[in-house]
Amino acid sequence: MDPRLLTEALEESERRLSLATRAAGIGIWDWDIRTNAMTYSEMAKEICGFPPGEPVTYEQVRAATHPEDLPRTSAMARRALDPDKREQEPYEYRLLLQDGGVRWVLAHGQAVFETVDGAVRATRYVGTIQDITKRYVTEAQLRDSESRLRLALDAAKMAAWEYNVVTDMTTYSPELGRLFGFPEGTSPSLDELRRRYLPGEQERVRAAGREALERGETYFEVEYQIARLDDEHRWMLLRGEIQLLPGGQPQRVLGVVFDITTQKKAAERQTLLVDELNHRVRNTLSVVQSITKLTLRHARDTKQAAADIEGRIMSLSRAHGLLTEQMWSHVSLRQLASRVLSFAAEKVSLKGPDVRLRPKLAIDLSMILHELLTNALKYGSLSVCEGRVSVDWSSDPTGKLTLHWLEMDGPTVRPPNRTGLGSALIRNVLTDDDGRVEVKFSPTGLSCLISFINNARDRGARGAPARESASSVGR
Repeated sequence: MDPRLLTEALEESERRLSLATRAAGIGIWDWDIRTNAMTYSEMAKEICGFPPGEPVTYEQVRAATHPEDLPRTSAMARRALDPDKREQEPYEYRLLLQDGGVRWVLAHGQAVFETVDGAVRATRYVGTIQDITKRYVTEAQLRDSESRLRLALDAAKMAAWEYNVVTDMTTYSPELGRLFGFPEGTSPSLDELRRRYLPGEQERVRAAGREALERGETYFEVEYQIARLDDEHRWMLLRGEIQLLPGGQPQRVLGVVFDITTQKKAAERQTLLVDELNHRVRNTLSVVQSITKLTLRHARDTKQAAADIEGRIMSLSRAHGLLTEQMWSHVSLRQLASRVLSFAAEKVSLKGPDVRLRPKLAIDLSMILHELLTNALKYGSLSVCEGRVSVDWSSDPTGKLTLHWLEMDGPTVRPPNRTGLGSALIRNVLTDDDGRVEVKFSPTGLSCLISFINNARDRGARGAPARESASSVGR
């Protein structure tokens, strides 16, 4: 063949190769192991950040390799140049650019072996290098996104799934197995998952999708119950999107499943709390109504009636305030007495064990203590500077609580000519709790002995109307 034509053909081939490698963003390198000379194409120099049009040295190549990756790439090169191994594993490593930037590259290499002085040795190492920074960053972002998605699914107790209607096959994220109580790392089958649905729930899920299609919609959601592998019943919320074939038939359904048991229980608790609040509001209004009617019935004048009503409602408010602080649970008798008798705290001594009262008893006893305090301020020991009151209580193992109110150093006490509302309240308010009240008008001071059962359950059905009598107060 004409040498001139051969030269032209070679030049054309090299030109096409140059165009192809540049279009693909691939550089070519050639390492002469015998002389350590490096030959880099212009694209390879551009990728590595080497100056264009200038030779490349072995030292430059080593210096450009990230120091954390250099031990690994050096070991890979040694295996590639070993005649017994001749590895051709691709390299993925980082380059440190002169401007301080970092670039990820993918390099392929193949050693050329020759017999030198009777021994087979690698004499050249040639290959390609490609910038994969964008791909690497995208893959890293994808891994990070998948990691965040996995964390979000775990945190939200949620799983992703896909159901192929045509093949009746389901694929799902590992979180679904955990939601159904299967051990970590296991992949339950679709039949195993379906067996965890409570009776009728699977049909309800299917009906929700079917009804959505009948409405011309492709989105649907439905709540259903399952029995986990440990038989614990849980509420699930399924949200799905139906994808259709060109003819309108369902092809597959994509969606997520949430564990909403906590929200369900919270909603149920909220409903109970609203019912409880309505019940307490009705009872409180009934109590206020009874207090008002009975006070007006026994009042001698309007001004005194208004003062008595205000005082009794304030006593009721203090008891309610204490119960609210305790979330309407049992409250301390000492705290209750301190709050109701706070107006005369410096003249009242409290003594007794730590006793906690049921809500109804707390309200009833607050009304009694208020009436005793009012009477003592008007007529008894607290109507004079030197007067005092002692409040002692004790409790026995049966739950019977005995409280003793004793007035001292006051004016001489005489029994009243008529029984007022205060006395009626004191005597009758605890009748539903096996209560008993003994009042003695001794000349040295009024004495009141109150006893009732503290461990009995609150009586009376919710919503029952309060009786229009003194015994209804605090009900």
